[in-house]
Amino acid sequence: MTDEVSDLMKKADDFLIAKNLIEAANIYCHVIESANFSATNTEHLSLAYNNRGQTKYLCVDFNGAIEDYTSAIEIRKDQPIAYYNRGLVHYRMGRFEKGVQDFELALYYDSKFDDARTALNVANQSMNSKGNESQ
Repeated sequence: MTDEVSDLMKKADDFLIAKNLIEAANIYCHVIESANFSATNTEHLSLAYNNRGQTKYLCVDFNGAIEDYTSAIEIRKDQPIAYYNRGLVHYRMGRFEKGVQDFELALYYDSKFDDARTALNVANQSMNSKGNESQ
């Protein structure tokens, strides 16, 4: 990744942390649109999609967030954070089974991902509770 792209990602990350979501999303969009799809920048492109998905999630654009997390995964299938984030959205939307699948994939790629393990346990409990209510 070039220094310019690294600087843009850092700037966007700072905006995201500060909850300046519009500025963060605009910069992530710029990084995504200007990326060439070489093997050397797939990690950073995947991260830009993941982080733009986070801005959409925080703006309660759940479908847009899922699309970006899915794009991040399509670019780099081994990104546990994208599976985790997509799983959180599915969980929040009541799609517990899809959330469980994503949390399991996050743990497949990073077995020490404690937040994913906790989310998996909660999603399984919610799925079991939902199943018991319908009986």
